[in-house]
Amino acid sequence: MASVTKKLGQFRQWTGEKIGNAQRTETSEDFKRLEAETNDRNNHTTAVHDALSTYVKSLLGKRKDPDDRNQKTHLENVGGTMEEFGRKLADDSNYGAALTKVGVSLSQIAEVEMNMERLGVDGF
Repeated sequence: MASVTKKLGQFRQWTGEKIGNAQRTETSEDFKRLEAETNDRNNHTTAVHDALSTYVKSLLGKRKDPDDRNQKTHLENVGGTMEEFGRKLADDSNYGAALTKVGVSLSQIAEVEMNMERLGVDGF
């Protein structure tokens, strides 16, 4: 219902601008930049959420095909996604720095897990 009300308000504004009763609403460059940044953050946050959901479902982060050693584990996927998103954020962003550190750490943990798996499989 709220979306219908919002669309109706947008339609009223548009008709007011077209007919001439109201001044045209202009958006500043700062607002456009902020909107683009927000959309970018939303996209990356969704990617992190999807990667985490896949990881949580797998629980142990095992690969789909145990014989394919080049395939990334779910934990590597989560770490890589977080690291990539963290690096895309501004340099002075605490959130970006935290995401990068956690992503690197998760990737390192995944590497250790894979090495342990290889030692266990190759050792027997």
